Amino acid sequence: MNAVSDELAKPIHSIDATLQKLNLGVSAWVEVAGDRDWDTDRAWERSIGYGKVARTWGLAIRSSSGIAGEHVQEEVWRFNEAPRAYRLESLEKLPELLEKLAETANKTAAELKSKIAVTKQVATTIRQVAAIDRLRKR
Repeated sequence: MNAVSDELAKPIHSIDATLQKLNLGVSAWVEVAGDRDWDTDRAWERSIGYGKVARTWGLAIRSSSGIAGEHVQEEVWRFNEAPRAYRLESLEKLPELLEKLAETANKTAAELKSKIAVTKQVATTIRQVAAIDRLRKR
């Protein structure tokens, strides 16, 4: 069983390393399994994601449970450090995660570009106001 797990870890490590090289700086998560009891509002969820775990970006698995809207107990592992059963059930969602991560990165890049344009306009306006102020003081 450990030998098979080690074989699974190799391509995951490769995907992880490639994503880290892209330096995306955004996180994304996809639900793998979960349920909610509407009578008690008690819920649990497991997700595969890409985010910062122990100050390092990488593929991860998150397990959370608790009462909706209140403190939720959460545990997050680097993908290859998560319980074997969680890793196995998460594999089928990996393509969906990669797609969501690409969408999130593209959306974030577009938002940054629009904010850069606004920031440049503000800087130009401030320079113009400062130039007019200097001319008035002469």
